[in-house]
Amino acid sequence: MTFLIGVLIITISLSACVSNNINNKLKASPHYKNGEFINSELFDKPTLSETLAIVKRFIFEDKINTEPKSPIPVLNIEASDLTKPLSHQTAVYRLGHSTILIELNGQI
Repeated sequence: MTFLIGVLIITISLSACVSNNINNKLKASPHYKNGEFINSELFDKPTLSETLAIVKRFIFEDKINTEPKSPIPVLNIEASDLTKPLSHQTAVYRLGHSTILIELNGQI
């Protein structure tokens, strides 16, 4: 039991260090101001009539291009594969119905 408590304390300490490092990188971003991220490109919020037009199209118009033209590549991975980078780029892996794994800058 003492061992498990020690492991828990070390894990929390390490995650706090990693979290602080990530927070410092995020705060250094030119898009981070006053505790939040600002979009680099401005966009207009749709008006109520524009939103209703979108809903109308969604409900009543025929759907086109709703399926990929070719099969989506699938990579089978095992739990042991997660100890090393899966790729050297940004990637999103679907692990299950509502679980994804994101690899960003070589970190999972």
